[in-house]
Amino acid sequence: MGSHNGNGNAWADQWDKDNHHNVNPTANYYTPEDKKAKYKKKVGEGLDKTKEVAITGMKKAKLGASASFKWIKQKCNRNNSNKY
Repeated sequence: MGSHNGNGNAWADQWDKDNHHNVNPTANYYTPEDKKAKYKKKVGEGLDKTKEVAITGMKKAKLGASASFKWIKQKCNRNNSNKY
């Protein structure tokens, strides 16, 4: 399998027309600064989404509590008005 011809090329290299020997193997990797910026952006986006969900949840809780309070107040006023 590892046999070479007289030019020092392996069998697979003879049939491969592209020159892969000049390819930089680290060209596709991120630098530490790139990774940090990438994850900082993702975390920021995640926090923005979390913040929006929390705000929406609090608005719903506020509306629910307000409606509940009004309902209880109406029930108490009806019961108190019937006593007199």
